[in-house]
Amino acid sequence: MSDQRSELRAILSVGLSSQSDLDESYRRVQQPVESRGGWLFRRELEGLWCSFPSLREAVLAARDICQAEGAGLFGFRFGLHYGDVVITSDGDVLGNVLSVAKRLETAGSAGKLLISREAASRLDEFELEAPTVLSLKGVGEVEACQLVLKEFSLADSLRHEDWQALERGELLVCLVGPLGGPAELKGLWGEPFYEAAQDREAEVGRAQLLEEFHAWQGSLPPLRGWIAPTLCFFPENRLEQAFKLAEEVLTEEDLDEFWSTLPAQLQGWETALTTHRVFWVGPGDWLEEFYRELRRRFPAGPQQREFVLQLGPGWKRKGLPLFQGTQPLVELLNQVGKQSEPAPALRTERPYRFLDAYGPNERSIFFGREREAALLYSWILTRRWLVLYGRSGVGKSSLLGAGVWPLLHESDCQVRTVRCLDDPVLQLQNVRAEAEAAPRRLVLFFDQFEEYFVRLLPEQRRQLGHLLGELCDVHRLHMLFSLREDFLAEMAALEEWIPTLLDSRFRLTALTRQQAQQCICGPAELFGVKLDPQLVETLLDELESQGVEPPELQIVMDRLWDHGLTLENYARLGGVRSVLLDYLHESMQGWQDDKPRQVLSALVSERGTKQALTLESLRARVAEPEPALQSLLQARLVRTVQNYFELCHEYLIEEIQSWADQEELARRHAEMVLHSELESWQNVHSLMTPPRLSIVAQELSRLQPTEAEWQLLLRASMVHGIELTSLGPQPQELLIKLLDEDLDGLVQRRVLEKLAGLVLEGGARQRFLRGAALYSNPSLLERVRPCLDGEFYAAVAAATRQRFFGPEAMAYVPAGPAWLGSDLQNKAARKAQLPRYWHARIESERPLEQVDVPGFWVDRRPVTNLQFTEFRPPHIDRYPDEEHHHPVVSVSWHDAQAYAQWLGKELICETRWEKAARGGDGRLYPWGSDFRPECLNSQESGLRTTSDVGDHASGASPCGCLDMAGNVWEWTVSNWSEGGPFKVQKGGSTLNPAPLQQCSARQEAFPDFVLQWVGFRLMSLEGP
Repeated sequence: MSDQRSELRAILSVGLSSQSDLDESYRRVQQPVESRGGWLFRRELEGLWCSFPSLREAVLAARDICQAEGAGLFGFRFGLHYGDVVITSDGDVLGNVLSVAKRLETAGSAGKLLISREAASRLDEFELEAPTVLSLKGVGEVEACQLVLKEFSLADSLRHEDWQALERGELLVCLVGPLGGPAELKGLWGEPFYEAAQDREAEVGRAQLLEEFHAWQGSLPPLRGWIAPTLCFFPENRLEQAFKLAEEVLTEEDLDEFWSTLPAQLQGWETALTTHRVFWVGPGDWLEEFYRELRRRFPAGPQQREFVLQLGPGWKRKGLPLFQGTQPLVELLNQVGKQSEPAPALRTERPYRFLDAYGPNERSIFFGREREAALLYSWILTRRWLVLYGRSGVGKSSLLGAGVWPLLHESDCQVRTVRCLDDPVLQLQNVRAEAEAAPRRLVLFFDQFEEYFVRLLPEQRRQLGHLLGELCDVHRLHMLFSLREDFLAEMAALEEWIPTLLDSRFRLTALTRQQAQQCICGPAELFGVKLDPQLVETLLDELESQGVEPPELQIVMDRLWDHGLTLENYARLGGVRSVLLDYLHESMQGWQDDKPRQVLSALVSERGTKQALTLESLRARVAEPEPALQSLLQARLVRTVQNYFELCHEYLIEEIQSWADQEELARRHAEMVLHSELESWQNVHSLMTPPRLSIVAQELSRLQPTEAEWQLLLRASMVHGIELTSLGPQPQELLIKLLDEDLDGLVQRRVLEKLAGLVLEGGARQRFLRGAALYSNPSLLERVRPCLDGEFYAAVAAATRQRFFGPEAMAYVPAGPAWLGSDLQNKAARKAQLPRYWHARIESERPLEQVDVPGFWVDRRPVTNLQFTEFRPPHIDRYPDEEHHHPVVSVSWHDAQAYAQWLGKELICETRWEKAARGGDGRLYPWGSDFRPECLNSQESGLRTTSDVGDHASGASPCGCLDMAGNVWEWTVSNWSEGGPFKVQKGGSTLNPAPLQQCSARQEAFPDFVLQWVGFRLMSLEGP
């Protein structure tokens, strides 16, 4: 269930006639749906279901499906509804919205679209019939409207507000001819126009062809004329500077030449065609081919909304002006914005802003960015979202505040500025309610949006991202994200909710020399000062490198304003660099202590960005910061934003960072590492590595981790075995939680050891005992003994013993007689199947006899790699992770004895081993007297490698022991011969055939040998 999510979607149900071919229907529906941004998520015999982010695109897709050639044969019907749906992890869509859409489609007829009244209220641009009440099976009574798709014109997709946007000069216009269209041109000669024109030109020549064409063109009704493909870019070039892409294209040769020269002609238009909203005017069939060729050459765009229009009756129904040719359109558009406005009154006391950003009140002194302001204003209103980015200090906030905000305000737009400070999710929820109820456009400025990545926790970012995605569908709402360009790549994380977010972006660069000159001279002239041209040129020469940085210019001009705007005063101040450093150093001289430095340092994040802090947060970093804050505010080095304090400008960051000594740099590095690792853990569950943990551990005493960071540190400390100088405020609760997780046993023993050093009461003790029963061993018992009281230690020891001696680990072999060894007939039969070098070992088996064996306990399985690693940790490097539960091999007889002593068990003797394998009935194999290859890992299995000790449960012995035949030979405590050096091994290995897998089989080896196919199991005379 956690993989499901809820979204607002438009669901289009497409019904088919009973005679339709489902696969062909699917093909005909899929392409129009996907081209409109939807997806076809389900198909069944009775129809298809499609999902769209907006109702408008769903209607246009239905129109495209219905108007396609041959669509009438399929009898397409359409039902449309809008609302919350559930989207599963595999892309299916669920919910009541589907039911309503399906019932509406069922109630309709071919070529018609039924849409619920609730959804229809959102589609004011389409002409829908009056709603009627329908009784839908399974849904009840529903009010619905009908749209006749066959009569639906492309022009109906144009809204009145879109035409107003065109008149305001906010669109790129592409006029494509012929406006009469090839269908009408067929009437000239009665066959396809371009082919006929080619033949006619060959017959009568180009001049005669043009004369006949112009005569025919003059006979057409108004608006039925020829317009060569033309591009018009607003508001930059105006239509009188429109770029004509071709002369009259009449013949096939004309058309071929046009396509071949198009890429060269479009040079310089790449950015506009891939980033701007485009307004397409022309006949659908000719324009579709043009548009397809254009997109082939510019595959990245246009990504914004495009209009493909046929000039015709649809425009009259909308009350829009009609134009015969382009000249009337030129005249109308040239009138836009020609009315001169009086200069705004001065509303500021100084001509320069020092380090403060410009706002609406400083519009009169904001110079140099007029072009960017006009272009941004246009782009904002022609897009649902826009990303404004640039280097730190390039003037993004000022451009928005003094350049764009007034233009939007004059256009009767509401503007809201949002910062990722106090609960931005709540801010946006309030804004959404306001936007949905507002009668006019609402523009959201997300200023300094890098705070989204620096300040917010992953869960907060997900909540905000989901809400931003929902806001994209709010009518008349536009969003602008302003951030530093070094965070631009991180904006890709938001494409989970806004898939094409980075397709709409605007880069603000440093001031050009001409723009900087305007910034210097314009404000001075408003205050009645005429600047010396030599002073201006000198300033520009020193400021300009790769463009003029606005903060540097403002600091210098503000200081010059105080001393007098003359070349002599500028020289006396020492030039640009001296002015910049002198101001900061002069401010520092007035500081009575180091507190202002500490405050400024605290306002710089570990990533070298401004970070806004509340007074409470500052107090956690700097003791009694209030007096220092007051002096910094007066010096205009720090400013307030809501309840936060932050640097006035990023320009100060480099100087502030230079104050830090090596210890402080180490602390900041550790803090940055900790923040980054927490983000990785919360986003992708990636635990910090030992080197990264060591960095933080070394500086832990000088850090102030949050609760989530403490949890991460403690987890990483347990996993990597790196000690921390502190365990945080509440380590017991987290350590207890770690015991409940499926972590490695080594990690859990570290957790138990760390818990033993804490004061455990009640439930914590019980949870500790359960963990001991799963993970504790003698080594851990030895380490925790000094930390536990006697009674609790005894309980932990009992739980530990239960782990190794309990019925899950050991089986009881009852006392009584057992048949051991093999008879002569058996030996002879087996030798006949084996090479001669095995015959002596077969002969060494005791004669078949009945022996009375006392009761004892024996390991159910051979000792595994993972179990032996608990005793000897370096052994973990001797096998791959996938062999944790394979029997331990390459251990000597002495290693087995040492492990047994560590656990308090014994290495089993040959007699007891054979009884545990055969029981009391003398069977040849642990499971019976017939060889069954599926019951063991032997030569017959073909594995030729060890396997998990529990893989062959069907081969269990009578007492429940596994792998007593096959897999590995097992060391025993018994001697091969009296007084000899060899020890007996039992059980056979994966390399041995069936005759050597019988319970009586044995082989010898020196106890010092370390063999690849030999392991061991243990026994005990005592139970749990």
